[in-house]
Amino acid sequence: QDAGLIHTSHDSARFGLATFSNLSYDPPVPGGLIKITGFSANYTNPNTAGERTGALFDGTVDTKMYADEFGAPTADKPYEVQWTYSKAFEASKYRLATGNDAPGRDFKSWKLYARNGSSDWALVDTVADAAFGSDRQRYKSFDLDVPGTYDAYKMTVTATASGGDPQMSEIEIPLPPAEITGFSANYTNPNTAGERTGALFDGTVDTKMYADGFGAPTADKPYEVQWTYSKAFEASKYRLATGNDVPGRDFKSWKLYARKGSSDWALVDTVADAAFGSDRQRYKSFDLDVPGTYDAYKMTVTATASGGDPQMSEIEIPLQ
Repeated sequence: QDAGLIHTSHDSARFGLATFSNLSYDPPVPGGLIKITGFSANYTNPNTAGERTGALFDGTVDTKMYADEFGAPTADKPYEVQWTYSKAFEASKYRLATGNDAPGRDFKSWKLYARNGSSDWALVDTVADAAFGSDRQRYKSFDLDVPGTYDAYKMTVTATASGGDPQMSEIEIPLPPAEITGFSANYTNPNTAGERTGALFDGTVDTKMYADGFGAPTADKPYEVQWTYSKAFEASKYRLATGNDVPGRDFKSWKLYARKGSSDWALVDTVADAAFGSDRQRYKSFDLDVPGTYDAYKMTVTATASGGDPQMSEIEIPLQ
């Protein structure tokens, strides 16, 4: 039987990691979807409510956790954060995203612990000298030293990049994927093999799909890409990441279709005027107009930002 969801209405007390505060209970989630059921930290921003612990787990780099006035974390005075999931799942990687400013506040050194149920905390990763660089609101991935099946994590941060108060935008443990089993497009880069359709689905913003020579997509001549998963799963959002250059190539207008099995394609979202801005290799999320359970998608792009050849780094449908 699945556990119900637990929601926190605010962070735990400014000091003390012992308990979650103000919890409310929801009935079990159909299908056993994996959710974060609680989080806490040994310090929370005393000045800005929007920059507290919950910002680490809200799924967007447009918010951040900033431990204002905490000081430089050390081995004797670490910044510590815990979080728990509704059920255990296999994990081998995790990733952190930087905040919008002040690289000197980025986490530099930490230990990550995990456990399943009531078992003891086990050290699953140690990072001594992480370097996120000057790019802001950007993800960096790390491999677990000890992959396994866990439902709770604890991160103990002992240093920031330049001794600043701790700050990060996101901490994520990727959920078990539904594998992409196929993809295709109505055009592929004739000149650069590494910039073809597959780059949209390789899980990294360090590659890109660039439809070199396609021209400006239109309603009469759209750029179209399809992809299929190994199993159907519930979806309510999707996200796209920009390429490394030329904002004028970003997708601007498109329709997204989806289906399950052999059913007909159904229109699940329409975007008329997306604006990704000048930030490169950056994700932007969109809500599906028609959430549902699907195993295949088709995106028809009818305009780019400045009429350039279509280009994007990633298309993702996150598991719930």
